[in-house]
Amino acid sequence: MKIAIGTDDRATIRRGHFGESTYFCIFTVFNAQIHSEECRDNPYHLERHIPEKFKKIEELLHDCDVLVGRSMGHEGFTNLPLKGKQILITTHEQIDEAIDAFLSGRHELFKIYDMELRKFVNLSS
Repeated sequence: MKIAIGTDDRATIRRGHFGESTYFCIFTVFNAQIHSEECRDNPYHLERHIPEKFKKIEELLHDCDVLVGRSMGHEGFTNLPLKGKQILITTHEQIDEAIDAFLSGRHELFKIYDMELRKFVNLSS
């Protein structure tokens, strides 16, 4: 599984929209253990309200299964689950704390978009 977390400084999770992150930190995980880590530049982070931006971000993160941010645009959280992506919104500020909590099953500070209810619900529910 690959987890992408949006960031501007490679240490904290971006407060604004996921797609406007300067970088995406990607964690490759097997058996709840991080096996590799990389940061990808987001060449589209300055683009705002451009219809094709969603597709560009989707292509950039095509190999990621879980996308984690503190905020995400409507097109992202409603369309990406249809493509098999799990969208998580968190109140964690630090990347290392968020990834540790997620992998340890401490999901209290994560919400996931529920396609049927059309809203974010607690991941732990």
